[in-house]
Amino acid sequence: MIALGKWQGYARLTTNLSSFELNMPPFLPPWYLASGLAMTVYTAKVASQLWQNQTPDPEPEYRSHVFAGAGDVPIYGLVAIPPQAKGTIIGTYGITGDLDNQWFLQILGRKAFAQGYGVVLFDWRAHGKTAVLSPTLTSDGRYEGEDCVQIAAQS
Repeated sequence: MIALGKWQGYARLTTNLSSFELNMPPFLPPWYLASGLAMTVYTAKVASQLWQNQTPDPEPEYRSHVFAGAGDVPIYGLVAIPPQAKGTIIGTYGITGDLDNQWFLQILGRKAFAQGYGVVLFDWRAHGKTAVLSPTLTSDGRYEGEDCVQIAAQS
């Protein structure tokens, strides 16, 4: 046993340092967090309608920007960089949607900007305003990773 302060008795290091075992009591979430269906329904039907009332941070003043993605494919984005930014957070959504309907990205942008971070949000290939800029279809991940790297380099 090693001395771990308040965690004494919960953690045990074996002689092989690559195996660290944490003996914690199991996490038992409340029923509304234990049910994936309940969380999905709540997020889709309730939180998506209430978030603006529960987020005190104002919307950053975004400016539209067209980034050059992999293969010079134009990628539409929104950019808000405060003076003396602590860093820049690049955000996007999952496999469906566009920037106009991603309320959780709007929350991320508000909170990050309020804390002094620059925010870059973008539409994937074949989505939202990027689809208007270019007929290039999604590559199912082949080029999207490089798009993210290109956007980071240009931010």
